[in-house]
Amino acid sequence: MEDTYTQVMDIGGTVEQLQHHLRAAANDLSCTTRLILLLIQLRPDIRLGDEDAAMLAHFLSPIVVDNESQGWEETTDAALTHLLKTSLAKTAKDSVIVHQPLVMPKDTSRLKKHIQIVCDRLKKGASLTGKPSRSGERDEGKEEGKAPSGPTEASGGRGEEKGEEKGS
Repeated sequence: MEDTYTQVMDIGGTVEQLQHHLRAAANDLSCTTRLILLLIQLRPDIRLGDEDAAMLAHFLSPIVVDNESQGWEETTDAALTHLLKTSLAKTAKDSVIVHQPLVMPKDTSRLKKHIQIVCDRLKKGASLTGKPSRSGERDEGKEEGKAPSGPTEASGGRGEEKGEEKGS
């Protein structure tokens, strides 16, 4: 009886250790995902607007919820696949949606490939929200040496012009 109790306690201690390691790995994944999103947003050749960046964070989520039936990788890959077949579809032919069950992948190559394709399409000027990308706003005044019209990035896109007071 004592041996069984000792074995159960040892297994319980091992389970607690593994859960701690799983939480630490989930935290690392969350931080890494936030860093990737920030780097994508700051890439000078992509120039994501705030709305597009927020939308991308919904698809490439830094919120890591891992359970027995589906993990972060499966749900994120499915979300990016959906994004590539809807908002970022190149042609109508590409936008055919086929629902597939979430399965544990053998490796991360498919997820990496989908992140790369999303970045490539955003680099080409695609928008997640259907609004023009910030690259179009910036290029507007570059040709003639003029400042772009509309709200500036310094005002945070709130439409504040010179002379307007905040908080009125």
